[in-house]
Amino acid sequence: MSAATKHLIILSASYKANRAMAPRQRPHLLLPMLLLLLRITNVVRTTAANPSPAASLPRFVAEPTHASSPAGTKPFAGFTTARAWGSADNRLATLEFLYVAVADVVKGPRPGADDDWESVFEPALRAAAARSRHLVVRFYLDYPSKSSGVPEYLRNGGLHMNSYTEYGGGQSPDYFNDTLIQAVVDFVGRFGARYDNDTRIGFVQMGMLGFWGEWHTYPNTSWFPPQATQNRIFDAYLQAFPTTLLMQRYPSVGGTSLRPRLGLFDDSFAYSTVSDKQSLNWYFWPRVIAAGQGDFWKLSPMGGELRPELQSKIFATDRSQYVLGDSKQAWNETVDTTHVSWLLNHYAFSGAPDATERFVTNVAEQRMGYELWVSRVEARQTNEGALVVSVTLGNAGVAPFYYNLTLSVEMELLAATGSRSTRSETLRVPRVLPGDTLQLLATIHDVTAPTWTSLSSISLSLQCPRCYAGRPVPLSNAGVDATTGGIKLSVGEGQFLLLPVSSGAPSPTPSGSPSPGQFLPSSSATSASSISLTWRNVLLLLLLLLSY
Repeated sequence: MSAATKHLIILSASYKANRAMAPRQRPHLLLPMLLLLLRITNVVRTTAANPSPAASLPRFVAEPTHASSPAGTKPFAGFTTARAWGSADNRLATLEFLYVAVADVVKGPRPGADDDWESVFEPALRAAAARSRHLVVRFYLDYPSKSSGVPEYLRNGGLHMNSYTEYGGGQSPDYFNDTLIQAVVDFVGRFGARYDNDTRIGFVQMGMLGFWGEWHTYPNTSWFPPQATQNRIFDAYLQAFPTTLLMQRYPSVGGTSLRPRLGLFDDSFAYSTVSDKQSLNWYFWPRVIAAGQGDFWKLSPMGGELRPELQSKIFATDRSQYVLGDSKQAWNETVDTTHVSWLLNHYAFSGAPDATERFVTNVAEQRMGYELWVSRVEARQTNEGALVVSVTLGNAGVAPFYYNLTLSVEMELLAATGSRSTRSETLRVPRVLPGDTLQLLATIHDVTAPTWTSLSSISLSLQCPRCYAGRPVPLSNAGVDATTGGIKLSVGEGQFLLLPVSSGAPSPTPSGSPSPGQFLPSSSATSASSISLTWRNVLLLLLLLLSY
């Protein structure tokens, strides 16, 4: 018998005894009876605020385990190589690098009409796509030791070429020639009009100027164009590629120091990347800091090339090959400082490392880029007849995921007929910075008994419209499905039983800290019987006052 019922019996007996007495003999019981009635109301309210588990709505909580994604499986991240260098298939990768001479596309002076995209560029794109790899593209005018990348019509038209012997020799075009620069600007516009948002391209590097398109002509520094010319190239790329991610070799300076859509690439990574020495302020990261761009990686990607002469030594089993110094820098420190997502590392594809070196190389690769993982999942039924799934997404990597991303939440339901059905919702995933967490809510309506009897599983996976079907963005959790990159959480048959609930009542508020994978009831709103009992008290009070 509940406390409220006991108090009502006492109140009723006292009232009957009081009425049986003569009016003059009746004791003054009104005040005690009112106090007892208030006590009953308090008991009812307490009971309503703390309902029994039998009347509660179900809740399920799981805390999946973090596990780094295998090397070579994260789109837009990890080690890569250029197919032209050979051995590109000796290792898993999601990216492929392509150097392209402007002369391989621009065959004459007529803009567009004389462009040949089919001979070199398109075959490379199609081949990379067939391997489910995104292309990193850099056009150049001058690649030391190779034929000039300047279109032939410009060279034959009197463009001055500076001969040099450094790096195998070559010819550097006159970057002060306005005809050349305008031709480059026009070409970039046509390139973007044709290929911006082409999902086969991962990143476009702003090449064109300098040796290898790396924006320097060292040691012949007087050959490099002034800032105004550099700005024309910057702006041409920004206008031509509003969607595809762009990268430049060095942080811009002066009036162009804040161009948030431009990522960076360091082609001497771990050789001249980080330093706190004033004598080495020309290193890559000191230049980034000096330009006020230390947080560029939060919006735009960081990439580059592991310095070629370091590639066979930095992860070698024989550690005497890599003694730390100014030009042999610590891998973890350099990665963590620059927040790099991907790097060229041809040796990882072409060399012959032993098992230990392969393992160390894989672990080093896993450190780059994003590492999105689910740390907590909570499912609950509401009084409105909906299922709400809360997903906590974190990033254990060093960089965010830069392209658009969504999270697919699928709930498998068991119907009263015995059949199973999947209900799903797709949620937009904002950019998650390293160390941050994000909570996403998925709501599925009208899933109550008797039509539906229980929730049997919850599946989570990331979706990126630029990714290949067979190469999804994986969750960095234990037990990830290799095909979908997602995880499936089994709720357990008969554990999460759906209840027939009333509409219009407040939603339950989860409480407590349940263990991972534990089925728990959640708080419920005031029940209909409690409300009815409260009205009974009000009526009883009115009768008491009228009859006393």
